[in-house]
Amino acid sequence: MPSQFVLTAAFACRRSDESIIRVAGLHVLHRHPFTPFDETPSSEAASFVAMPIPEQILPQVIGENFRHRLGTFPVEISNWLSRDAETELTINLKKKLLSTRRDEVVALRPGGDDVAQEAAQIVSQWAGVELASTGIDALVEASLLVADDLAVLQPVKSQDGAEQMLLTAAVVCCPSRWMLSEKMGQDMLAIHAPGVTPKLNSRST
Repeated sequence: MPSQFVLTAAFACRRSDESIIRVAGLHVLHRHPFTPFDETPSSEAASFVAMPIPEQILPQVIGENFRHRLGTFPVEISNWLSRDAETELTINLKKKLLSTRRDEVVALRPGGDDVAQEAAQIVSQWAGVELASTGIDALVEASLLVADDLAVLQPVKSQDGAEQMLLTAAVVCCPSRWMLSEKMGQDMLAIHAPGVTPKLNSRST
Protein backbone atom coordinates (compact mmCIF):
# COMPACT_ATOMS: atom_id res chain seq x y z
CA MET A 1 0.00 0.00 0.00
CA PRO A 2 2.11 2.93 -1.17
CA SER A 3 1.55 6.47 -0.06
CA GLN A 4 -0.46 8.37 -2.66
CA PHE A 5 1.47 11.55 -1.93
CA VAL A 6 5.00 10.47 -2.83
CA LEU A 7 6.01 10.96 -6.46
CA THR A 8 8.55 8.91 -8.37
CA ALA A 9 9.02 6.68 -11.40
CA ALA A 10 7.36 3.34 -10.78
CA PHE A 11 9.31 1.88 -13.66
CA ALA A 12 12.13 -0.30 -12.40
CA CYS A 13 13.28 -0.92 -15.95
CA ARG A 14 14.19 1.67 -18.55
CA ARG A 15 14.42 4.21 -15.74
CA SER A 16 16.80 6.35 -17.80
CA ASP A 17 14.49 6.69 -20.82
CA GLU A 18 13.64 10.31 -21.47
CA SER A 19 9.97 9.49 -22.06
CA ILE A 20 9.76 7.66 -18.74
CA ILE A 21 11.44 10.48 -16.85
CA ARG A 22 8.94 12.93 -18.34
CA VAL A 23 5.94 11.10 -16.88
CA ALA A 24 7.65 9.83 -13.75
CA GLY A 25 6.26 12.56 -11.55
CA LEU A 26 2.74 11.29 -12.10
CA HIS A 27 3.45 7.92 -10.52
CA VAL A 28 3.25 6.75 -6.94
CA LEU A 29 6.38 5.66 -5.13
CA HIS A 30 6.09 2.21 -3.68
CA ARG A 31 8.09 3.07 -0.58
CA HIS A 32 7.49 -0.48 0.52
CA PRO A 33 4.57 -2.23 -1.19
CA PHE A 34 4.24 -4.75 1.63
CA THR A 35 3.37 -2.07 4.18
CA PRO A 36 -0.15 -0.52 4.25
CA PHE A 37 -0.17 3.01 2.82
CA ASP A 38 -1.17 4.58 6.13
CA GLU A 39 1.50 2.80 8.17
CA THR A 40 5.19 3.61 8.48
CA PRO A 41 7.47 1.07 6.77
CA SER A 42 10.06 -0.70 8.88
CA SER A 43 13.68 0.42 8.70
CA GLU A 44 14.50 -2.49 6.37
CA ALA A 45 12.17 -0.99 3.75
CA ALA A 46 14.89 1.52 2.87
CA SER A 47 16.79 -1.24 1.05
CA PHE A 48 13.75 -2.49 -0.87
CA VAL A 49 14.24 -2.72 -4.64
CA ALA A 50 11.19 -3.43 -6.79
CA MET A 51 11.27 -6.16 -9.40
CA PRO A 52 11.40 -4.90 -12.99
CA ILE A 53 8.02 -4.22 -14.55
CA PRO A 54 7.40 -6.51 -17.56
CA GLU A 55 7.88 -4.77 -20.88
CA GLN A 56 4.38 -5.65 -22.08
CA ILE A 57 2.66 -3.68 -19.31
CA LEU A 58 4.84 -0.57 -19.26
CA PRO A 59 2.75 2.54 -20.01
CA GLN A 60 2.75 3.83 -23.55
CA VAL A 61 3.98 7.40 -23.89
CA ILE A 62 2.01 9.51 -26.37
CA GLY A 63 3.38 13.02 -26.79
CA GLU A 64 3.51 14.60 -23.35
CA ASN A 65 1.06 12.09 -21.91
CA PHE A 66 0.94 8.39 -21.24
CA ARG A 67 -1.66 5.69 -20.82
CA HIS A 68 -1.57 2.48 -18.84
CA ARG A 69 -1.79 -0.94 -20.39
CA LEU A 70 -3.54 -3.70 -18.48
CA GLY A 71 -1.17 -6.36 -19.76
CA THR A 72 -3.92 -8.84 -20.65
CA PHE A 73 -2.71 -11.63 -22.88
CA PRO A 74 -3.04 -15.42 -23.15
CA VAL A 75 -0.86 -17.53 -20.84
CA GLU A 76 -0.17 -21.21 -20.55
CA ILE A 77 -2.20 -22.74 -17.71
CA SER A 78 1.07 -23.77 -16.02
CA ASN A 79 1.95 -20.06 -15.75
CA TRP A 80 -1.55 -18.91 -14.76
CA LEU A 81 -0.78 -17.89 -11.18
CA SER A 82 2.98 -17.68 -11.25
CA ARG A 83 5.20 -17.27 -8.22
CA ASP A 84 8.17 -14.93 -7.97
CA ALA A 85 10.47 -13.42 -5.37
CA GLU A 86 7.67 -11.22 -4.02
CA THR A 87 4.97 -13.90 -3.67
CA GLU A 88 5.51 -14.77 -0.01
CA LEU A 89 5.88 -11.11 0.93
CA THR A 90 2.57 -10.38 -0.79
CA ILE A 91 0.82 -13.29 0.92
CA ASN A 92 2.13 -12.10 4.29
CA LEU A 93 0.67 -8.66 3.57
CA LYS A 94 -2.65 -10.32 2.71
CA LYS A 95 -2.65 -12.22 6.01
CA LYS A 96 -2.10 -9.00 7.92
CA LEU A 97 -4.85 -7.12 6.10
CA LEU A 98 -7.31 -10.01 6.39
CA SER A 99 -6.61 -10.16 10.11
CA THR A 100 -6.81 -6.45 10.85
CA ARG A 101 -8.81 -4.83 8.00
CA ARG A 102 -10.98 -7.56 6.53
CA ASP A 103 -13.90 -5.23 5.82
CA GLU A 104 -11.68 -3.21 3.46
CA VAL A 105 -10.32 -6.11 1.44
CA VAL A 106 -13.13 -8.69 1.35
CA ALA A 107 -16.54 -8.04 -0.20
CA LEU A 108 -19.57 -10.13 -1.11
CA ARG A 109 -22.83 -9.19 -2.78
CA PRO A 110 -26.08 -11.01 -1.93
CA GLY A 111 -26.22 -14.30 -3.83
CA GLY A 112 -22.49 -14.39 -4.46
CA ASP A 113 -21.48 -17.22 -2.15
CA ASP A 114 -21.76 -19.95 -4.79
CA VAL A 115 -19.62 -18.16 -7.38
CA ALA A 116 -17.11 -17.20 -4.68
CA GLN A 117 -16.75 -20.85 -3.73
CA GLU A 118 -16.59 -21.97 -7.37
CA ALA A 119 -13.75 -19.53 -8.08
CA ALA A 120 -11.98 -20.57 -4.89
CA GLN A 121 -12.14 -24.23 -5.90
CA ILE A 122 -10.66 -23.48 -9.33
CA VAL A 123 -7.70 -21.73 -7.69
CA SER A 124 -7.24 -24.38 -5.00
CA GLN A 125 -7.41 -27.25 -7.50
CA TRP A 126 -4.80 -25.51 -9.63
CA ALA A 127 -2.62 -25.11 -6.52
CA GLY A 128 -3.22 -28.73 -5.46
CA VAL A 129 -4.72 -27.74 -2.10
CA GLU A 130 -8.05 -28.83 -0.60
CA LEU A 131 -10.10 -26.02 0.92
CA ALA A 132 -11.63 -26.28 4.38
CA SER A 133 -14.08 -23.38 3.96
CA THR A 134 -17.13 -22.55 1.88
CA GLY A 135 -18.58 -19.42 0.26
CA ILE A 136 -16.66 -16.19 0.66
CA ASP A 137 -14.45 -17.78 3.32
CA ALA A 138 -13.29 -20.26 0.68
CA LEU A 139 -12.30 -17.38 -1.58
CA VAL A 140 -10.36 -15.83 1.30
CA GLU A 141 -8.63 -19.15 1.90
CA ALA A 142 -7.79 -19.52 -1.79
CA SER A 143 -6.46 -15.97 -1.94
CA LEU A 144 -3.70 -16.98 0.47
CA LEU A 145 -2.46 -19.62 -1.97
CA VAL A 146 -1.42 -17.03 -4.56
CA ALA A 147 -0.06 -13.50 -4.74
CA ASP A 148 -2.85 -12.39 -7.04
CA ASP A 149 -6.05 -10.75 -5.88
CA LEU A 150 -9.23 -12.69 -6.66
CA ALA A 151 -12.29 -10.91 -8.03
CA VAL A 152 -15.33 -12.83 -9.29
CA LEU A 153 -17.75 -11.62 -11.96
CA GLN A 154 -21.22 -13.18 -11.92
CA PRO A 155 -23.75 -13.17 -14.78
CA VAL A 156 -26.81 -11.20 -13.64
CA LYS A 157 -29.86 -10.33 -15.74
CA SER A 158 -30.98 -6.71 -15.78
CA GLN A 159 -34.61 -5.60 -15.78
CA ASP A 160 -34.66 -5.56 -19.59
CA GLY A 161 -33.42 -9.14 -19.73
CA ALA A 162 -29.87 -8.34 -20.78
CA GLU A 163 -27.12 -10.27 -19.05
CA GLN A 164 -24.32 -8.37 -17.33
CA MET A 165 -21.18 -9.61 -15.64
CA LEU A 166 -21.12 -7.93 -12.23
CA LEU A 167 -18.44 -7.94 -9.54
CA THR A 168 -20.06 -10.09 -6.88
CA ALA A 169 -17.29 -11.46 -4.67
CA ALA A 170 -13.70 -10.40 -4.17
CA VAL A 171 -10.61 -10.54 -2.01
CA VAL A 172 -8.56 -7.55 -3.10
CA CYS A 173 -5.63 -6.64 -0.86
CA CYS A 174 -3.58 -4.79 -3.46
CA PRO A 175 -5.73 -2.41 -5.52
CA SER A 176 -4.02 0.30 -7.52
CA ARG A 177 -5.44 3.58 -6.20
CA TRP A 178 -9.05 2.40 -5.81
CA MET A 179 -11.32 0.97 -3.15
CA LEU A 180 -13.06 -2.40 -3.37
CA SER A 181 -16.27 -1.13 -1.75
CA GLU A 182 -16.66 1.43 -4.56
CA LYS A 183 -16.54 -1.22 -7.30
CA MET A 184 -18.82 -3.97 -5.98
CA GLY A 185 -21.91 -4.70 -8.05
CA GLN A 186 -20.55 -2.94 -11.14
CA ASP A 187 -19.80 -4.36 -14.56
CA MET A 188 -16.37 -4.43 -16.20
CA LEU A 189 -16.69 -1.06 -17.94
CA ALA A 190 -17.82 0.72 -14.79
CA ILE A 191 -15.11 -0.96 -12.72
CA HIS A 192 -12.40 0.34 -15.03
CA ALA A 193 -13.83 3.80 -15.53
CA PRO A 194 -11.43 6.56 -14.41
CA GLY A 195 -11.81 7.22 -10.70
CA VAL A 196 -11.40 10.34 -8.63
CA THR A 197 -10.33 8.97 -5.26
CA PRO A 198 -6.88 7.35 -5.24
CA LYS A 199 -6.79 4.73 -2.47
CA LEU A 200 -4.98 1.71 -1.08
CA ASN A 201 -2.28 -0.50 -2.60
CA SER A 202 -0.11 -1.91 -5.38
CA ARG A 203 -0.31 -5.30 -7.06
CA SER A 204 -3.75 -6.31 -8.32
CA THR A 205 -4.42 -8.89 -11.04
